[in-house]
Amino acid sequence: MLDPFGNYLCFDYRNNHSSPKIVFLNHEEEALLLVCDTFNDLLKQLYSKEDTK
Repeated sequence: MLDPFGNYLCFDYRNNHSSPKIVFLNHEEEALLLVCDTFNDLLKQLYSKEDTK
């Protein structure tokens, strides 16, 4: 996924091929920032607890 500033949200398969971490690739700083440990964790972060009621 590409954000409006040219950065990417990526799957990081370097350490685990069956359950990649989700990272944010900041192209200006050439840095990878951990977003969450699994894709399921990412999906959970998209909704607040109030949304599930």
